[in-house]
Amino acid sequence: MSGVSICVFGSQARGSADALSDRDVLLIGRPGVELELIAKDWQHRAWNVSTFSKEAFDRFAEVRSLFVQHVKQESLILRDDKRYLSKTLENYIPNLSYAAERNDALAFALTLPEGKENYWHNMCIADIYYVIIRNFSILYFADFKEYIFDFDLLIQKISTEFSFNDVEKLSLLNLRVYKHAYRNRKSGFNCKSDLDNVRKCLNIINNKIESRYVSSIDIGLTTSEYYDLRTVELNIVSRESPVDLDLMEVSHPRFALWQRIIGAGGYPKPRINARELH
Repeated sequence: MSGVSICVFGSQARGSADALSDRDVLLIGRPGVELELIAKDWQHRAWNVSTFSKEAFDRFAEVRSLFVQHVKQESLILRDDKRYLSKTLENYIPNLSYAAERNDALAFALTLPEGKENYWHNMCIADIYYVIIRNFSILYFADFKEYIFDFDLLIQKISTEFSFNDVEKLSLLNLRVYKHAYRNRKSGFNCKSDLDNVRKCLNIINNKIESRYVSSIDIGLTTSEYYDLRTVELNIVSRESPVDLDLMEVSHPRFALWQRIIGAGGYPKPRINARELH
């Protein structure tokens, strides 16, 4: 077997993992049976697997995606045939600005509905808030040449930057707990008051940030696919429990769509066709 790169990245690589941490591994290689077998082996060991062809990862590097910076900065390379990944990371340079992508994350977060008396609806919003606020913060500080990927540190810095009070900061930190609970289908959490505080924080940011109307989606540098997919997910779990949805039979008309939503390893989200969003 040749042409494969494997690396562990994120909290597992930087040595800060705890009970709530994801276990993230990146696989790069030619799509096919061999790569699928490697991915399944990692998944069976409870790792979140991100799989890319070399062409797809090259595209990430070409557009200066901060995902590549994350891997460059916080990864442990376990295998790297022909030093493909090492050379790609060595040659990678971040963009000068990520303001347009930052603005898209903020704009989507502000469109989310308020919490209501529906457990899974609220927990899904909390999960989305976690991802969007983490991404917003990463993109925000990248414009100052600070590349930070640890969630707790991001919240500490963004809270200082926008003068959030202790209650608001705690609500932001609690999103990580809700994210873990939602993705593991755990019940018994009450996140509504924290959702209200998070919305206050988003409004504070929106009122203070400059050039917030520039959009990466509008100018065609990125797409709204991720945001569209999360919107579909929220609409579905507002009506049905994700616990039941996870148990859908293959013959169910929404089986394929739900599998795309949760992904083989749970998250990150895979691509989805626009015609499936309705």
